[in-house]
Amino acid sequence: MLSVKTKVRNSEINGLGVFAAEDIPAGAVVWEYHPQFEHEISEEELLKLSEVQRIFWFHYGYYDLSRGCWQVSTDDSRFMNHANPANTIDKGNFVYAIRAISAGEEITCNYHEFYKPNPYQPWLGNLP
Repeated sequence: MLSVKTKVRNSEINGLGVFAAEDIPAGAVVWEYHPQFEHEISEEELLKLSEVQRIFWFHYGYYDLSRGCWQVSTDDSRFMNHANPANTIDKGNFVYAIRAISAGEEITCNYHEFYKPNPYQPWLGNLP
């Protein structure tokens, strides 16, 4: 779950993005794993879903390496875009601001830190 005030709006990176609605100091917790806001299913469960349901998971979710399952956030963190370099760093149950992030700036993460490329999301394997 996001731990800072944010807004979702159009992103120059891709589609929608998460933008800081306040100044975020370097080292601040930006996101924290919270089981009431993160939904997880196994690969086996995912493959039993309808095509429309799987498309939702492939678009908004990811295969979480640390948990060994598919995960989708139910808050706006699901709109966080990939950047290399990103302005946050993933440390398992927490995501921290690598540097100060100004209000109005897009909050980004490096997908390579926590996701596993898979055949359902081939475009992710082409990320810088």
